[in-house]
Amino acid sequence: MESVANTRPYLLEQWRSGRLSLGVWCSLAEPRAAEVLARQDFDWACIDMQHGYTTRATLPSMIDAITNAGKPSIVRVSWNTPADIMWALDVGAQGILVPMVESAADARKAVEACRYPPDGSRSFGCLRSGFDPAITEAMDVNRQVACVVMVETAAAANDVASIAEVPGVDAVFVGPSDLALAFGLTPGADARNSSEFMQAMERIAHVAISHNKPVGVYAGSPELVWRWADMGYQFMTLESDLGLLGSAAQPALAAAREGPSKS
Repeated sequence: MESVANTRPYLLEQWRSGRLSLGVWCSLAEPRAAEVLARQDFDWACIDMQHGYTTRATLPSMIDAITNAGKPSIVRVSWNTPADIMWALDVGAQGILVPMVESAADARKAVEACRYPPDGSRSFGCLRSGFDPAITEAMDVNRQVACVVMVETAAAANDVASIAEVPGVDAVFVGPSDLALAFGLTPGADARNSSEFMQAMERIAHVAISHNKPVGVYAGSPELVWRWADMGYQFMTLESDLGLLGSAAQPALAAAREGPSKS
């Protein structure tokens, strides 16, 4: 029987296809919730280890749940540290989202940790590779793993061209909340009403695309998906598990309290 990992689409194949790719953001360390969401029509799932509840103890189960749903997973590590990046890949992540990358040097550090020699310095470990034939060939893994760097500071926004030029950087992802704070703005509508912020968002997308790098962003709502798509953003997280849980509960509860329709 062909393994699930062999049948799931690789992140880079999705993002390089040119079509809009939508993911879900997993803040909870709850594998069953992750699997339920991954079984919807999302294209991939991002597990957040920087600001979410997932830890080293719970990450393997989170990745397995998403894999069981036939979807690729990307892990946002807590920081640009080789040990965290390598371990997340060892337990099955197809991609790494590296926060707070501010320079080409930061980007090279992330790439090194994501790739086996001679392309990088990743150490070989036999965790999933011991039983998953989809990830046994080191050079094949080097081509499949997505190294995604986050542009979310003023320094990164100013140096995005140098960051995108680094060989092995597969995609650029904007953290709009941190970028808004870097501009002295409140994340959300305040930032989107700022011409300076929106021009920066558009310029980041343009620079990334000009370097043949897919560019993504945390959208947060269907309306914002298409607003960012108009700028050239190709892959986005639509919403988080926490956000979807709250938005589903609220109308159901309101309808129950209102009682049956009188019409």
